[in-house]
Amino acid sequence: MLPASRDTALRCRTKDNCLQKSGKSKKLRQTFMVSSILIIFLFFINLTPLSYADVISTILVGTNPYGITYGAAYGNGNVYVVLLSSNTVSVISDTTNSIIATVPVGTSPYGVAYGNDNIYVSNYNDNTVSVISTTTNSVIATVPVGTSPTGVAYGNGNIYVSNYDSSSVSVISSTTNSVITTVPVGTHPLGVAYGNGNIYVSNDGSSSVSVISGTTNSVIATVPVGTSPLGVAYGNGNIYVSNYDSSSVSVISGTTNSVIATVPVGTNPLGVAYGIGNVYVANYGSSSVSVITSTTNSVSSTISMGPNPSWIAFDPNNGYAYVSFLYGGSVSVINGVIQPSVTPAVTHPPSISITYPSNGAVINTDSLTLSGTVSNSTTIKSIQITLDGVTAGQTSGNTWSFLLTALTSGTHTATATVTDSNGNTASSSVTITVAIPPTVSITSPTNGALINTNTAMISGTASGSTIQPVKVSIDGGAANQASGTTSWSFLTNPLTYGTHTMTATVTDSNGNTASSSVTITKDAPPVLTIPADMTVSPTSTFGTTVSYTVTASDDSGQVSITCSPPSGSTFSTGTNSVTCTATDSGGNKATGSFKVTVLNPVQAIQQLINTVNGMNLPLTVTTNLDSSLSSALAKLNLSLNQPAQNYLSKFIGTVSTDCCNSPPLKPLTNAQANLLTTTAQGIINSIP
Repeated sequence: MLPASRDTALRCRTKDNCLQKSGKSKKLRQTFMVSSILIIFLFFINLTPLSYADVISTILVGTNPYGITYGAAYGNGNVYVVLLSSNTVSVISDTTNSIIATVPVGTSPYGVAYGNDNIYVSNYNDNTVSVISTTTNSVIATVPVGTSPTGVAYGNGNIYVSNYDSSSVSVISSTTNSVITTVPVGTHPLGVAYGNGNIYVSNDGSSSVSVISGTTNSVIATVPVGTSPLGVAYGNGNIYVSNYDSSSVSVISGTTNSVIATVPVGTNPLGVAYGIGNVYVANYGSSSVSVITSTTNSVSSTISMGPNPSWIAFDPNNGYAYVSFLYGGSVSVINGVIQPSVTPAVTHPPSISITYPSNGAVINTDSLTLSGTVSNSTTIKSIQITLDGVTAGQTSGNTWSFLLTALTSGTHTATATVTDSNGNTASSSVTITVAIPPTVSITSPTNGALINTNTAMISGTASGSTIQPVKVSIDGGAANQASGTTSWSFLTNPLTYGTHTMTATVTDSNGNTASSSVTITKDAPPVLTIPADMTVSPTSTFGTTVSYTVTASDDSGQVSITCSPPSGSTFSTGTNSVTCTATDSGGNKATGSFKVTVLNPVQAIQQLINTVNGMNLPLTVTTNLDSSLSSALAKLNLSLNQPAQNYLSKFIGTVSTDCCNSPPLKPLTNAQANLLTTTAQGIINSIP
């Protein structure tokens, strides 16, 4: 049950005991009777009852109008007010400000909210919520909730109902019209609002606001506010809470969930609503509506009303605020657009200037930041930039800038026009000339590339003001036209081996030129170096093993060599051909060959005789050595192989005797002796 300390109007449980809860009841009944008689009297004599400043009209609705909401979504265009004692909801057209339907609901309807094309009404004494179709204006569902439901709000596809005596919030799915969860909050929750993805619940008994996450349906913060918070509304990123016993409104940041301002208002503020940047507060005890500017969180206007304004709703469809009077049996319609009187200021038309670039400037890029200043005595509405009479965009600020892009070559006029809040305009213009120098680049081949083809495909890109076709020259020779312009290519004539410089040149319509060069190397075949023809003595009946060295060089630095037969092979008696091939990294090849002749034993002995005679040995030594070799040659010619081998062995013995340089000094050196001995032994081994 609502606390006894609250005024009678806030403690109504049923229509029978609504006016019987305190010592003030008699006076309130008298006030109600006088007000009702006055309203009816004025109505019949065609006068507007309760004609206060900013009050547009007053609508008679029935006994004890309380909760009120505006159902304007998707052109619904109606205002809904619950009648606490009549157990009905009055539907008011916001076009005619007249009642178009009356819908019976549960006992002691208290709060009302619009959402999902339905109206949701909390029935305080039934512990239910009535769901009214806005299409038929009839109840389509009744949903059981907690004890003493009061505030109602719609958001996130759900309906949130504060249960005053259960200290909880019932969450109803708007799809199934059934309770999907119940969230414990502070003591005696009353007002409910949705915003910023959260639900904000004023806890009358706890002097706090519970913040419920719309995602998890759990309390994520509890914010202390003034005494007896009742009404709550969301707007401008903040939550506005009426503190009934503190006669103030607490402003809670929707970001930090903390109080950022406390605004003094009239006595016993009850209903609160947000619209067009203002917060509207029904001051139950001082019979007025306070209008708070949401940007400054200060009261900008106070509107006198009839006795005991209770709840309030804002209609964005017409800019009106609708105020219910618990004891007036009516709803007053007030102008929601508050225009405090101010002393008109002396205003002057604005002026604007372009500070950069200067008039007649020449730029060499395709973009430009235009900048300037504005002087004004009223609010600047817009600064519009045009290029050659075509709108480029808008900017703002007393010191402003705007980036112009994709400028083409030639002369352009840039204009900045300022418009103030009074519709006054001023303009400033500059003429600029865009002269973008041409550019050219070679994308293929890359600088330093090595090619192994006869010709080269040169390609690249070019840009500039009306450029001519690109021309390409080789090693400073004649320039030849490439195919294409901004994207071009050129195939060279056959190139000689070695390094070449490719140069691409572009010229624009103004005669400006640009060039780009790369150096490439046409890969020459490798240079192969092979030994001269070789004649060797045999070392066996199969011939002899011959090792040789082949080298190659190439401008690529990488070359491989293959020879057949390879070095170290056994060459048979007679003349053998060796072929070698060098291959570089580009696949270029070089080939060469030489001969390896392996002497037969007879030829080998004759060559050995020539070798001895060419050593310039003492005559006696030469004679002895030649004698053994000649005898071996004679025997071998007679096919006397063994005697021939014996004479060769004798030759080896004589060489050994005449060697070496150690005392006593001998005529043969070690090197000479090794040569003669090795050769003779090889011949012995080659004789079958």
